[in-house]
Amino acid sequence: MRGVFALLLLLASGYVLAEATPLVRRHHRPVVLTVEQVPVLLRHTPAEVEAWRSEQGRLVRVRHQLDQVESDGSYALTTVKRALRPLDEFAFFFDDLGLDCPAAASGTTGYRLTAPWGEQRCLYLSCSPQRPGVAPSQSGEILATETPAGAFTVTTPVYRVRFAATNPLLVEAYSWRTPGRAFFPEVVDRMKIRLQTTLLGMMTWNKHEDEFEVEVLGLRRGPVRLIRQMRLSMRLLVLFSTKSYVISYLFYPDEFVYRFRVKIPLRFSTVFSAVDLVCGLDLHELAARGDFTYFSGTSGEFQVLRPGQGPLRLEQPARHLGVASEHGTAICMIEGLDGTPIRPLSSLVYDSLPAPPERFPGQSPGLYFRFTNLLAYQERDLSFTVRNLVMPPLTPAELPLVPALADHHYRVAPLSAHALDERR
Repeated sequence: MRGVFALLLLLASGYVLAEATPLVRRHHRPVVLTVEQVPVLLRHTPAEVEAWRSEQGRLVRVRHQLDQVESDGSYALTTVKRALRPLDEFAFFFDDLGLDCPAAASGTTGYRLTAPWGEQRCLYLSCSPQRPGVAPSQSGEILATETPAGAFTVTTPVYRVRFAATNPLLVEAYSWRTPGRAFFPEVVDRMKIRLQTTLLGMMTWNKHEDEFEVEVLGLRRGPVRLIRQMRLSMRLLVLFSTKSYVISYLFYPDEFVYRFRVKIPLRFSTVFSAVDLVCGLDLHELAARGDFTYFSGTSGEFQVLRPGQGPLRLEQPARHLGVASEHGTAICMIEGLDGTPIRPLSSLVYDSLPAPPERFPGQSPGLYFRFTNLLAYQERDLSFTVRNLVMPPLTPAELPLVPALADHHYRVAPLSAHALDERR
């Protein structure tokens, strides 16, 4: 199963530097809130909800998408006629919101959103049971095609990614657009998964991505994102297997996100004394040329690890790690579904993997996460989101922008009844 736990690609279209404080800007920075964060949506169906921004004293519609979340964490691929629940998701773009923040007009509820870099914008919501049900539009910027052989491709104004026909979890080709709008040659050489176990404390037994069972469940298209879901199961030896779990790929105009949830069977510890996982992607040789600058960081912090000196191995907690070269900048990020770091699985690797067996060809430099002590998750859900941001080259002076690039958490608060019209 190529791609399970793999670092998937999250793309950005560009950045702008302000004169005093550098601000990272993109044209399509998505915001995903749970309905619990905007409780005015509770007890309403998706068809009854409308989103607005304030623009020169009038309300202008904002594209948005409401996705219903099932009890197992998967998305309903077709809208179910039921009231929204606390964990359902409300998605929109930050740059679509207004800079004007007047008090909410009658029949609307206002919310102020604060971006990680401090910028504030406002959103207004109205909910009407009398509003006729309208099927959500589809984004014209996210195009999905499938060949008769089964190869699935997503193309946006910013990136193009293709999944293998023989393994729908595997990203087998990925490229981003250059300033001239042509696609840069492939960025990723291939994805790799190494499940490394110690059997009965005596011998090492490994499993790779081609040995997992995957079933494509379908697509959900909307004005903000495209969701592709699959069902996954895996077997270790003959006796041990996980139940089936649904995994989700989320495609935005300039982001690519992967969400995963699995439960490690309790009886694993009766046979395995250790279970570790190394997963990630190799960079294509064209993207990997030149001297690398390695960096890592925790929330709000940034550190250049070793500029211009070959691959290195990093063994410390971090929220993101990455590499910069003359051909581009890559930032990887992994976190729990609730947005918190996964502390028990905090060991990181940024290196070429050791000489692999024949089924793992290639030793291009790459970005990898090492998960240790998976047995600690027996009979508990191991749930996380993998994000990867790939940008055009950043100069050494611009690298401190990385924390703002990697941080995607927005604060949301209701507008007070006496909010003034103000620009932030």
